[in-house]
Amino acid sequence: MKKFITITLLFHSAGLFACPNFYGKWQSSAKLTMEFNKKWSNIEPKAMAFLEQITGNSITEYTQDKIIITGNKKIITINGKQHEWPAINEVTTYKLLGCTKDSVVIEHNLYEQHFIDQLYFPNKDTFWVYTGNTWATNNAHAREYFVRITNSKSK
Repeated sequence: MKKFITITLLFHSAGLFACPNFYGKWQSSAKLTMEFNKKWSNIEPKAMAFLEQITGNSITEYTQDKIIITGNKKIITINGKQHEWPAINEVTTYKLLGCTKDSVVIEHNLYEQHFIDQLYFPNKDTFWVYTGNTWATNNAHAREYFVRITNSKSK
């Protein structure tokens, strides 16, 4: 009887604490990102204008062991001058550190920097990552939102 209760509890609690499915392709959402940041972040107006131009351009794909980030080249304006924002095509490996029912924590290196990112899922087709810094005195309290464009159920 103890064995039956233990196995039953394990199966039921596994469902309660399952990781969100983050595998697949995700589009950066300019709409959701800017709605949040304009209302809640501590970003200065010039930086906000810059962010508005570059957000929504990238697609991030999570596979079993890789992050693939792509984005198109585009023209942006900084201080009244046009500049080319380069295309993005980056691939890196990651390690899944843990999860809850509504978040995933991964560790990876990109552009010779070490990152630990927590992906927060308000629903199954949207996640956001914290993009503000925590080491400066003026914490930006910024987020970037992503919406699912393809789904992959397998790891």
